[in-house]
Amino acid sequence: MKMRSLKSGCLSVVLLLVLLLSCGCTQHTPPADVSSLPHNDISKVVSAISEVPVTSVPSAEEKSEVSDTAAVSEISVPSQETHDVSDTSPSEPSEASEISAITEPVSSEESIDHPSSSHPDPSAFASEPAPESSLEDNSQPSEEVSLVPVDETSLIKGLRKKYFVNRLDTPSLQNFARLYKGALDCTERVTFSYEIPSAQLDTLMFLLNYDCPELIHLSGDYIPIYSDTYGDYVSGVGLIYYMSPDEYHQGMETLSQFQQQLSEQTAGMSPRETEQYVYDLLFNTVVFDDYSAHSGSIYGALIEHRARCEGISKAFAWCLQHCGMECMTVAGTPLWENTGAYAGHSWNIVRLDNDYYYVDVAADNLRSYPEESVVPLYGFLNSSEAQMQRTHLMNDIFRNLGVPPCFSDQMNYHVAAGQYISSDDDMQECFERILYNRYVSGEYMQISIRLDTEISYQNFIDNWESWLEQFCQKEGYVSCGNTVYYNDVSLTVVIVINPQ
Repeated sequence: MKMRSLKSGCLSVVLLLVLLLSCGCTQHTPPADVSSLPHNDISKVVSAISEVPVTSVPSAEEKSEVSDTAAVSEISVPSQETHDVSDTSPSEPSEASEISAITEPVSSEESIDHPSSSHPDPSAFASEPAPESSLEDNSQPSEEVSLVPVDETSLIKGLRKKYFVNRLDTPSLQNFARLYKGALDCTERVTFSYEIPSAQLDTLMFLLNYDCPELIHLSGDYIPIYSDTYGDYVSGVGLIYYMSPDEYHQGMETLSQFQQQLSEQTAGMSPRETEQYVYDLLFNTVVFDDYSAHSGSIYGALIEHRARCEGISKAFAWCLQHCGMECMTVAGTPLWENTGAYAGHSWNIVRLDNDYYYVDVAADNLRSYPEESVVPLYGFLNSSEAQMQRTHLMNDIFRNLGVPPCFSDQMNYHVAAGQYISSDDDMQECFERILYNRYVSGEYMQISIRLDTEISYQNFIDNWESWLEQFCQKEGYVSCGNTVYYNDVSLTVVIVINPQ
């Protein structure tokens, strides 16, 4: 009975202590008989006291407020980031540190300040804040955060004509719209709402350069603003410009006048005639120049008349798009020899009668100085995939987005003119047929012939003069002062005949 009474008293003491703690009491007076309890029962009391939690747990409402705060904030916390919190295991960061990381805003300058020396230093872009028009105002975040305002995509001029931009997924298109708006505003730094992979930035900048020929002031170069030390993610990008804002707007006014003239000159033309007109316009007016200030833009090609392949292909696409045709610019690597240090190239894809064709104006016989006398070869005017794959390797960025199939050769310049010679044909017979169809006595004549293989091309070069002489003897013609142009890239031969 005495032992049972002691146990009963011990239980009463425990219940009394738990009751006092649950009521929030901070001081209590132990019962007088606690000291008389056996040692093992006192240990139970102490153990029970130590197990009572003394730290308050956030309520569901408090957790909800924290969650709402995190949803509104645009600050992203990299998964690699660890917080130095005392008495907290690295694998289990404290709740207080997580809440602090979400709710405390980080300035845009801080978000791009990284110590890695293996990447370009973006400090030049962090020193001056970007114009307010190029970035969202995050001072009062809304409950529903959008990557960019809905109307930013409407700022993309001729969006429906941009083949590759229209193939972007929605998040990528929104990020592209932010870059495009930044370029329109001549912003030096564009910051994304969240970090994106570096590879995605490369794709977006490629399209900003090649699918938006109207951005005549934008350089193809840019400075990624990395958000990690490995260069895998970026928080923004630094844009580089050829022109000042005033020069850009003046240049666009000049190009607007050019557009008006082009509309008048091509009025009533069929799409194929319009394409030929624009091709000849560029060939006859542009001097190939790798180094002029605007050689990579349509302004350099159409206004200054000096451009490299990038500016020429953009100008070709821009003119045809203005005339209501579908045309795009792609880029890659030229596979022909003697390209030197310049390993990049750009060309076009155009749609004619529901088929797509490749066009490369810059690979034609362009002049190197204004006074040079040249003749067009038309070696890559409406070529098929089979005709281009020997000499052009397209960048994977375009192929990954999806390139329209270019299988037809029906609209190829030489095929349509009956001046394409296949290795399966009787080469001399085909050449005589071409001469007969084109030969007009006493008139200046220029014939462009395209061969299908290197072997047939070399065979034609070795024999065309003797075949021409035999033809003239048979038909009673006499030719003199003949001139020939060879292009082993496009396997094209142009013969200028002066018949007597």
